[in-house]
Amino acid sequence: MTNIFYDTYRFDTNGSVQWPDQPKHDWSNIYASASEIREYYHDFSQKYDLNKYIKTLHKVTNAQWREQGGEWKVRVEDLTLRCTSEVQCDILINASGYLNHWEWPQIPGIKDFKGTLMHSANWKSEVELRDRKVALIGNGSSAVQILPAIQPLAEELVTFVRSPNWILPDVGEEQRAYTQQEVDKFDRDPASLTSQRKATEASLNSYFGR
Repeated sequence: MTNIFYDTYRFDTNGSVQWPDQPKHDWSNIYASASEIREYYHDFSQKYDLNKYIKTLHKVTNAQWREQGGEWKVRVEDLTLRCTSEVQCDILINASGYLNHWEWPQIPGIKDFKGTLMHSANWKSEVELRDRKVALIGNGSSAVQILPAIQPLAEELVTFVRSPNWILPDVGEEQRAYTQQEVDKFDRDPASLTSQRKATEASLNSYFGR
């Protein structure tokens, strides 16, 4: 199987995906792939036994502030067991992000398509793309990363573009693989990795002025 999503998607700033007190010295590239980032956070959660505090496949359907008790009452739906429960908390933080509700484009007949439909926000890693005819709709940031990965595999690839898109060259340091000497240096001297990260962040922030 070809895991295009995790092998192709990359973070746009190097080193900023890690906790300052949990540096990772052996990133393979300047801009880490989604698979490496996922592995980093997986290992982090395992190390500190954080999964016991995390509920996946759960959906918050209602939250109400109860003035009398001075707490939040939150209704949660278990998407696996198809049941609901209520929990109380003193502080409620919405950290769901704004890209968590993906939708299919409003194209007449798309639901009648007999082939395999995939969305970049809900990638099906088990689907084999090699020697298949593939149509890619759109040319946003996701398509810019997916297209080069699909092209060598597909028998035929067609991309549908509504309007031209601007592609910005690497900002800061160009993408490349870290040398073994650099990895060893980061391991011996974590401060050098921190300095590199800070320099890249400062370079990126400078584009937004002071």
